[in-house]
Amino acid sequence: MKLDWIVLKSLITTASLPYKYINLDGNYHVFAVDAPFNYQATIAQDGGSDQLDFETNFKSTAFVTTSQFDSDGAQIVRNKAAKKGWTYSATPFEFTTSDINSLYSTSFDGINRSWITMKNYDVDGVQITDSINNSLAVKTIIDFMPTFDYEVIGGTLRITSSLGNNDLRLWIVAVPDFTKQQGGSKEMAGGLNLKFLSPGNQYQVDGRVSKQLNYNSGIGTNKLRFILEYSIGLSESIAIDVELFKQ
Repeated sequence: MKLDWIVLKSLITTASLPYKYINLDGNYHVFAVDAPFNYQATIAQDGGSDQLDFETNFKSTAFVTTSQFDSDGAQIVRNKAAKKGWTYSATPFEFTTSDINSLYSTSFDGINRSWITMKNYDVDGVQITDSINNSLAVKTIIDFMPTFDYEVIGGTLRITSSLGNNDLRLWIVAVPDFTKQQGGSKEMAGGLNLKFLSPGNQYQVDGRVSKQLNYNSGIGTNKLRFILEYSIGLSESIAIDVELFKQ
């Protein structure tokens, strides 16, 4: 499909399409692939704005080829799970339900992930701010809001002890600061009761495909909220691992 350069460069930029070019007869012939579609644009080397734009912003990052081959020359074919340049990350955090000072999550260099926060509440919905009142807790809320764009894949949860007859229910809500009409408050886990989970086992959540959540200056467009409700003062240590792709 032949396109004007302004149209093709928009596709390359917004869809991260692989592209290459041929310098021939005083023109740049630019090719991009978005299977099963193939796009082409011709840019005259006439000193115009299209030539300047291509040479300044695109020429140096054009791929040598839109296919990959191994050392034997055989083409490599594989499914693509995330954007070019993004990597997998298992991002864990640990906490104990009735302990407001128990949240732990650090990077390999010892830096605290400050964008994961924990709050506890009593039966009247009042936030507990002093550890002397830990035994009054009936709800824990963990907000997971990275300061970057990411694609969430799924995650796992583990507990340390048998809860017996004690209910400990978990809800996960995406973008909780926005209403459903605004595209938020999407329930991703609807009240899983962890008392049915034996110690050493895990709940595993797999979204089948990743879902992109974009950071927008901290207004909550990429926030995941973990809500746990339990009998008063229940103390249970929990480890949660959020699987995601990030740049």
